[in-house]
Amino acid sequence: MRRATDEAHMRVMELRERLGPPALEPWSEAQTTTYETAWRTGIEQAVRNA
Repeated sequence: MRRATDEAHMRVMELRERLGPPALEPWSEAQTTTYETAWRTGIEQAVRNA
């Protein structure tokens, strides 16, 4: 589970680097969807691999 959690965290950090942190400025709908999808996918992978 730790590995999946680390991978999900890395993915979120990659998105933050590319798109900026959520509080920096308002995101477009596409950016929000991308971030939320990556977050959900990471959590789902962590649960599957637990």
